[in-house]
Amino acid sequence: MAVYQYGHAAEYLLRGYFGDLASAGVTVKFALVTSSYTFDADGHDAWADISGEVAAGNGYSSGGYTLTSKAVSYNTSVNRGIFTAANAQWTVGSGQTLTARGGICYLYNATPANAYLLTYFDFESDKVTSNDTFVVAPDSSYGYFYIQA
Repeated sequence: MAVYQYGHAAEYLLRGYFGDLASAGVTVKFALVTSSYTFDADGHDAWADISGEVAAGNGYSSGGYTLTSKAVSYNTSVNRGIFTAANAQWTVGSGQTLTARGGICYLYNATPANAYLLTYFDFESDKVTSNDTFVVAPDSSYGYFYIQA
């Protein structure tokens, strides 16, 4: 799995749009996309720019999973600030199948044009789960979002 950052995320962080990602007052979500989605680091900056989200159903809800157990830390050995949280997960019921090619971590806002994108997780092939829990764990080195010093 490869993790890519959206280019505007750094700009919006510097402008103070995000607040403290780990605070209870900030909602961060992880949404699933199909193979029809094409990552664009510079052209996509908000949820309103996204097409190809996995359709609601089979355990998946539109807009994705609200991340919990959020935390921000600093790794001194690699000079990296990291935002992490518990695994994003969806329960896929009996006789159901959930398929996704990637996932998008974003700062939720009820207005899609103000729901800023953080990172794109490229699964590199379709990830398929049937009759089980579809799980996406934060990257072991980069979490869900990071800033490199």
